[in-house]
Parts: sequence; structure tokens; C-alpha cells
Amino acid sequence: MIASISDHMSDAVGAPGSSSRPPSVRSSLAASVLEAASVGGMFACLEAWIVPLVQGRLGAAAAVIGFLAMLPQLSAILLGPFTGAMIARLGGPRRVAIHHGWFQVAGFLLLQIPLAVSVEGHPPAWAVPLAVAVVVVMNGVGAVFGGPAWVAWMGGLIPHRVMGRFTGHRNRIFHISRLAFAGLFALVMMWLPLTAGIHGLQFVLAVAAASRLASICWQTRQIDPVPRRGPLPSRSRPLEATITTFRQFLGSLTTTPFGKFTLVWSLLNVGLQLAGPYYATFLVAKHVEGGLDLGSQAVLYSVLVYLNTVVRLFFYPYAGRLVDRIGAATAFNRCLVMMALIPLGWGLAALTEAAWPVLIIEVFSGFAWALADLSVGPLLFRCHSNPAQRSRLVGWHSTVVNVCCVAGTGLGMLLLALPAIPGVNPYLVLFGFAFLLRIPAVVLARKLMPEDSVKGEPVSLWRMIPGADIPLDFGRSVFGRFFRPDDD
Repeated sequence: MIASISDHMSDAVGAPGSSSRPPSVRSSLAASVLEAASVGGMFACLEAWIVPLVQGRLGAAAAVIGFLAMLPQLSAILLGPFTGAMIARLGGPRRVAIHHGWFQVAGFLLLQIPLAVSVEGHPPAWAVPLAVAVVVVMNGVGAVFGGPAWVAWMGGLIPHRVMGRFTGHRNRIFHISRLAFAGLFALVMMWLPLTAGIHGLQFVLAVAAASRLASICWQTRQIDPVPRRGPLPSRSRPLEATITTFRQFLGSLTTTPFGKFTLVWSLLNVGLQLAGPYYATFLVAKHVEGGLDLGSQAVLYSVLVYLNTVVRLFFYPYAGRLVDRIGAATAFNRCLVMMALIPLGWGLAALTEAAWPVLIIEVFSGFAWALADLSVGPLLFRCHSNPAQRSRLVGWHSTVVNVCCVAGTGLGMLLLALPAIPGVNPYLVLFGFAFLLRIPAVVLARKLMPEDSVKGEPVSLWRMIPGADIPLDFGRSVFGRFFRPDDD
């Protein structure tokens, strides 16, 4: 795979000795690929093992987990409008992205302190606040500075001609690395579970710090590119072209195509964030608290956490083909219906106190999210043809969505913080509200977002059989060639 990327870079950037691009760009792109392979350990730790550390080992309340989940969105809402100016003041995207990495390495090392004092199973009162403060700095700084700085840096570094192919290959390597580290962590936690002591989590945190340190080393080998200059496209969509302020954008939520999409996606995120951040909490919570009590079953816990990602990667070829066939807006409408049904599977697991409903619904969820990933992107990209106006529209879109994310996460936190009602599972109530709050987005999408008119493919006799369309497309996508020869 890395050899394939090198071939792409050589074709697009130029052979050695050519004058089309300096060699430092080629070496920077190669370093970026290796950085993606090395940073997977950090993300695997942040996604799966911070909750068991803070809640399972240190005994933090579920409301604390909700606060940690809400923090990135809240930080983006409050500081997002000033991010660009602050990154420039701090030395530019490259400098900020690398320094953010050092913050994360220090954070993983500092998390060893509250973990070390919990050896007896009764950590002191300051352990949870310290762990929360460290995670706040790691995630808050990442949401406001680290992520935008890295995107701005890579956007200027990757040549336009290979941006799509390079990003696709890099993401593939990153996901494989993340899943490999996740498997390693699951095996370690199976041999050294939480009930046996702190050594398993200590190993996970140490590997995460080493993973981030390795990625910093590869980042330092990437150059700071010279900003590209050139004319901007003059075409624009007539409705969105007149929107110049955030207030006007809010007024367009029911009148322009992009505004309607923003309204639907924002409402859906209320229901998504109501239950989504507490999924890992539900898995590790004790049976008496309404959870599945999987804190000591590291392999099953890891499978349930990463099954969605594995299924999503597996279904991407079919989902991409489906979006091409029926159009982005139509595919978006379909995935909304599927996403609304996901909390029902979690609720069944809460009722039965069994993991098998979660296994089934996470496979279903993986396909729904694969379809969402590949339909939301085109709806964002085509909001405006002018890059400057598109940046403003997408930024305002993100602000509205993040406000709804915070509202959903906060509501979920309040529901779990309410006094327990005898005989009522709090997670069952949470998942029920999550299902109900996703329905308005499905209804509004039907009314506000007309489905695309896409010229379909010639229909064969087999496709006339009811229900045969999905397995035929799936087999063709999975077992056929994913790329044309000129895209290999």
C-alpha cells in the first residue's frame, strides 16, 4: 500500500530531478503517511480507554463522562470564530500542530499519576479532578487549535492533483493502524484487566504516549508549504451567494438548500449526541446501574467499540456506489431513517442485559454511518463554488451543528444525573429519548430536502427481482475492482 502511494506521489509530484516540485514536498508526503501509521495508538487509547480509566478505575460519575464528551463542541462554539487569528499569532499551522502533539504526550504521562494512586481501589479526592483537567486540556486544545491547524497545514502541502487519492490512502493506513493498536490494547487488557490492577492501563497510556511521540517525529520532517496563489472561481449558487453574515445564514435555514441541510443535520445531532457519548459508559456500567458490565471483558468491550468502524470500512465501496447511483440527498434521507433506529437496538440490550443486540445493531450502524459519511461530504462541498464563501458557509454550519451537539450531550447528562427511579433502567430512558428526538430530522428531511434526480444504470433482469438490488451491488462492489486502472 505504501508503495502504491509512492507511485502516486512520483507521478503527480514529479520524478527525481524534475523541476515540477521540490524533493522536500515528496519527502513530506511520505512522512505524513508514516505519521498516520504511527499515530493510531493515541487515537485507539482516546476512543476506548479514557472512559474505563476515569469511570471504571477512578470512579467518576457518568455526568463527568458527558462533560468530557461535550467539551470539544463547547470549545469550538466559544473559540471557533477566533481560531484562525490565534493560530497565526502562535506561529502558524505547522508550529501549532506540532506543539499540540507535545501537549498530548504530556497529557498521557500525567494521567499515570491519578492511575498510580488508585492502586488500592480507593483513589484520593484529587485524582478525578486531575484526570479530568488533563483530558480537558488534551481534547479542548485539540478541538480549537490542533485539528484546524493540521487541516490548514496539510491543505497547503498536498498537491491538488493527488489530494483525493493521497487522503484516501492515508486515511486507510490510519484506520488500519488504529484498529491494530486497538487489538493490541484489547489483548493486554484481557491479560491485565481492571480488576487485577493498574498495569494494563499503564501500558496502554505508555504506548499511546510513544505513538504520539513517534508521530511528532514524522511531523517535524514535513515542511511548511508556501501558500498557493491563484484566481478563485466566480460561479456561485444564487441563494447562498447573498448570505454574508451569520444572522442571514440563520434566516436561510428554511429557504436555501444548504440551510435546509444544516437544519436537518443539526436536529439529528441532538438525538445522536443524546446517547452516543454514553455508549461506552453503558457498556462498562454495572448491571445494577443499568449497563452491561463489560469492564472486565476487554475483548468483548473492544469488539463492541470498534465493530462500527470495521463494518464502516468494509461497506465504504458499496456505500460509495449507492451514493453515485441514487444521489447524495437521496442517500442522506435513507441514512437518516437507519440512524433513527439505532437506539432501539441499544434499548433492547438494556432490557435483556445481553450484548448480542449491540453486536447486531452495530453492524447495522456501521452501514448507516458509511452511507452518512459519503453523502454528507458532497452536500457540504457543493454548498458554494467560491472557496471563500464556501468556507464561511461551512464554518457557520459547524457552529449550528455544534450548538445542537452540546444541547444533546447536556440533555443526556441531565437524564443520567436524575435520581434513580426504582425498577427503571436509566439507560433505557436515555435510548428511548434518543430515538424520539431523531424522528423530527427524518420527517423534516422528507419535506425540506427533495431527493436527487439521478439517471440510473441500465436495469438488468436480475435487478427486477424485489430485494436483489442490494446483494448484487454489494457483491459487485466488494468482489469487483474498486478503482479504474488510471486510479490505481
